Amino acid sequence: VVKLLQDGKILGRNISIVREFNYIKKPKEDGYRSYHITFEIKNKHRGIEYKRLFELQVRTKSQHAWSTVVETIGTYMGVNFKGGDGEKDWKSFFKESSYIFSWFEKFESGRKHLTIGDAEEVIRGSIRLKEIMLELKITELLVLLNNMTSDISYKLNETSKNDYAIIFIDYIKKESVVRTYPKAASKTVNNLYIRLEEELNYTDQIQVLFVEITNLTNLRKAFPNFYIDVSEFIIILKRYFNRLNDYASNLS
Repeated sequence: VVKLLQDGKILGRNISIVREFNYIKKPKEDGYRSYHITFEIKNKHRGIEYKRLFELQVRTKSQHAWSTVVETIGTYMGVNFKGGDGEKDWKSFFKESSYIFSWFEKFESGRKHLTIGDAEEVIRGSIRLKEIMLELKITELLVLLNNMTSDISYKLNETSKNDYAIIFIDYIKKESVVRTYPKAASKTVNNLYIRLEEELNYTDQIQVLFVEITNLTNLRKAFPNFYIDVSEFIIILKRYFNRLNDYASNLS
């Protein structure tokens, strides 16, 4: 995908690359992995030329799942992990899980053959990760967040697909509230949402979302952190731990 974007054939002639950051080859200190490309687009409006910048972040599934968990847990705890805040143990959890994910991506894609040395290193890393997860009760927290997601999905499935919904996610009370409105009330609902956003601007631990229910599935795939959807992270983590157990058994 990055090569296609760099080649420029899928972009318009008025779009050019300004800068690139390869956080996959050189991950951030917290374990963040992604490929960032900043573009500049030139256009004319009423004879006046203007420029705008936009950024694309290219990630694999597991990198996106990891990033979602960092944002979701950060919002739940009221800690800006992305900005470098947080206690040492939490930072270790994010860093170690990112490390394990990156190894297995290479193995599963066939880009790297697993040697005994590799396996031993990854197993040591997984042991450290499991110890941290036990200490911080990560599994219980992920289950709690996942249950909140399921609760939202259940409430939305009870409504008409043609409706609008305003979703409140309260990380403090550990609950979600879904209010639905008919399409005919779109203007009223939009004004209500804008007012609620302004009122809740003081905190990240209460989120309010305004969605068209027909587009909800696609929105959840694109922005899982807004729907506290940590299920993909749980699935990947379980799969990797199971495979590590298999490797460990073969080695012994």
